[in-house]
Parts: sequence; C-alpha cells; structure tokens
Amino acid sequence: MMGLLSIIPVDLLKEAGTFIFGPENLALILLITIIGIILGAIPGVGQTLALALFFPFTLTMGSERALMLLAVLYGATTYGGAISAILIRVPGSSTSMASILDGYPMTQNGESARAIGISTVASFIGAIVGLIVLMLVSPSLARFAATLASHEIFWLTVIGFATVSSIVQGSIMKSIVGLSLGVVFATVGPDPILAVPRFTFDTYYLQGGINLIVLFVGIFSIPQAIDLVNQSAISDESEMSGQLRTGISEVLSKPIKTLRGGLIGTLVGAVPGVGGTAANFLSYLTAMKTSKNSDKFGEGAPEGLIASESANNGAAMGTLVPAISLAIPGSATAAIFIGAMIAHGITPGIQAFEGSLPYIIYMSIFLGAVLFLVLGLFGGPYFAKVAKLPNDAMIVGIIVFSLAGSFAVRNNFLDIMLAISIGFIGYLMMENGYSVVTFVIGYVLSPISEGAILRALRSSGGDFTVLWSTPTSIILIILSVVILLAPFISKIILVGKGLITGEK
Repeated sequence: MMGLLSIIPVDLLKEAGTFIFGPENLALILLITIIGIILGAIPGVGQTLALALFFPFTLTMGSERALMLLAVLYGATTYGGAISAILIRVPGSSTSMASILDGYPMTQNGESARAIGISTVASFIGAIVGLIVLMLVSPSLARFAATLASHEIFWLTVIGFATVSSIVQGSIMKSIVGLSLGVVFATVGPDPILAVPRFTFDTYYLQGGINLIVLFVGIFSIPQAIDLVNQSAISDESEMSGQLRTGISEVLSKPIKTLRGGLIGTLVGAVPGVGGTAANFLSYLTAMKTSKNSDKFGEGAPEGLIASESANNGAAMGTLVPAISLAIPGSATAAIFIGAMIAHGITPGIQAFEGSLPYIIYMSIFLGAVLFLVLGLFGGPYFAKVAKLPNDAMIVGIIVFSLAGSFAVRNNFLDIMLAISIGFIGYLMMENGYSVVTFVIGYVLSPISEGAILRALRSSGGDFTVLWSTPTSIILIILSVVILLAPFISKIILVGKGLITGEK
C-alpha cells in the first residue's frame, strides 16, 4: 500500500482537486457542460465550432482554468451531438452519424427516451475508457517526444502531415492542397529561428503573423453560418417517448460490448487524421458483424447505438492523446486544443505533464462526464428542444459570437476583417471539396516542423545528412512513407479484388 502511495503523486492530486472543486470552478464546469450539450445538440454546430467560438474567451483566464473548461466542453458537445441524431435524424456533428442508424428508428418506434438513455450511459462509459487510455499512454508518449532530437521531431511532424494527407476521401491531391494552403498561411510573420518578418506586405498588422485564434474562428464559424443560409428548418419532431430506465439497463447488461466500443473509439481516434466519424462507423460495423441479431441493425437495435455512442466519446479522448503528448492533432477539434495550449504558453509534450495541470485536465474530463450523464438522463427532453431552433437564430448567434471572439483577442477591428476573409476562403474550400481540417492541421504543424528542421540544420552546419543520421529518424522516415502510400496501396488492392474501379 505504501509502495502504491509513493507512485501516486498525492500532493499534485490534492492540488488539482482543490482547484477543480473550488466553488467558482465547479459552477463554471456545470455551466460549460450545459452549454456544451446544447451546442452539441444543435445540428451543424458540433465540437469543433463550439471550441472555436469559446476559445477566444479563455484568453483572460489562467491556463489551468482555460484548458479545464475546453476539455469539459469537448466531452459535452460530443455527447450532445447524439440527441439530435436520435430525435430528428440530423446529427449535431459528423461524429454522431452512425448513431442515426439505430437511434432514429428507435424514436420512430416510440422508444426515444430509451435511446437517449442508451446514448447517455454509453457515452459516459466511452469517455471513461478514453480517459483511462489518455492517462496511461500520454505521459509515456510525451517522455518519448522529449528524448527526440530536432531532426527526429521534424520527421514526427512529417508523419502528421502524411497521415492527414488522405483525410479527404477519394482525393489525396485535395488533401495535399489543403495542407499546403495551411502551411502558406503559417509562414506569414516571423520565422521560428531568427524572427525575421516574412510575407507581411510591409504592414505592421502582420508582423506577428496570422493570429491563431482569429484563423480558427474564421475557418470554422463563418463557413458554417454561410452554409446554414442555404438550409431550411430541420425538423419539428423532438418529443420524447418510451422509458429512460430501460435504456440504462440495456447498456449495463452489455458491459463487454460497451467497453469494446469505447476502446475501438479511443484507439481509432488516437490515429491522426482519422477522427471520431471513422471510429463511430468502425465500432458500429464491428458490433454488427459480431452480433447474433445483425439483421436487426438499422431497425432500432440497441447494440448498434451502444457501439456508436461508446466509440464517439472514446474517440474524443483518443484525439487528445497525440495532441497533448506529441502536438499532432488527431482532428480539427484537437488542433484547437493544441492552439489553446500554445496560446496559454504551454508547449504540448513533456511540459503539458508538469505540475498539477494534467491532473486538472483528467479530473475535469471525469467530472464533465459525470455531469453530462446526470444532465442527459434527467434533462434529455429539454435539451432536445434546441434542435428546433430556427436557422436564422443560429446564423445570427454564430456570426455574433465569432466576430466578438475575434475582436476580443486584441481589440483590433482588423481581426474581424481577417476572420471574415479567412471564413470565405474556408467556405470556398468546402464548396469545392477541400477539407478545412487539412488546412488547420497544416497551419498548426508547419511552425513546429519548420523550427525543428532549421534547428537541426543549424546544429549540423547545414549538413542535410543529419536528417537521417539516427535509427529513430530512419524508423520515422519509413513510417511516414508507409502512411503516405497506404491509400494508394489499399486502392490497388481493392481494384485488384474488383471491389472498386480503377477510375478516379
């Protein structure tokens, strides 16, 4: 017992607990959980936009409180997306797409309350599974990253680029274009070594580069607002029926399937560029293939909803594993979380695990999960009503909050203009099949990559052979090549088996 206590950092846990359970922070966590569920349940908002809108308002907070609230918001919005998926067949975000397949048929069968019960408990368990993996894996990854030389860090970022280069299904070239555009935007301002201004067009405004927060707000919120203009009202059907407790007992009676979904979601979510949507569907398909009642899937099978929802919140935690420990974003939302860490002076990696900060993040995720469990079970009917908000109200709300957030960064009107300009670029990208996610990841990874390779070349006197001078760098190079070629290889295999045509 004494040996265990010597391993557990009791003092840091006490410090984190004192911080989290202070009256003001508890009230903020409760408020953010409620807001997160509401935003998650509004079709078209989701985790990424919610964090992008809230991010600017954390700049006046300390780093611990800011990251605490962003972590809680991430979990709550992820859960909230299932509410509209189940009740009106329109998910709050793409990560809840698979929840439609059995969640909405349950609503049609008069079992919407049961479906909400299943979703809530499965989401809670998935979040806890993901949290455990985050706690166990992230510190080790961060310690590994701390041992890497500059040239090895460069290849680690190349792996991040290679992974997300295939994020746009069916068009690797569009993914590369999106990444490249993000890299171009990141080169504006001082270079990472000598701080010499670049591409500033002789303007003082761009001397410090394109502000991270302004870019996030513009690229995510403005395109969404424009897109909503072209959409009609979604649905008036969001009434609850059936028994909630039967949904709770349904999940508790299938612990292995629930834990499996959470683990699949966490592991898939931890792969950069794959994200929650893929985890959602992979868990669902796994459950269907291993179920004795696979013919019931798509008609309101509780097993299908359990699989998709446990994976959903597991994936949200999974995306934070490479984000916090390696500064490699597993999703656009994780990229925003990395941006928040950097904005608050915390470098992802070993620094993120110093002091009580990691325990504050862990505890806040756990407390947020407990709160959305309680709020979801008792407040489901009320949260469901936000799905009926008219598009006009959502458009105005998104624009007002996004522009206010942009202005709040530096109280500069030019930030509003820049956010709008970037927003229109994002909208044009979306309309033409280019992913804004690749743009954001390119923007986030580029300074890390550039700084690493410049430091490596300076230390070697300009000798490029330093880039492949160690066994670790060779392994990382091979891994990046394999990841980059994987989409081409898989397509060749599928064409060979006749599952798809060789045409583009």
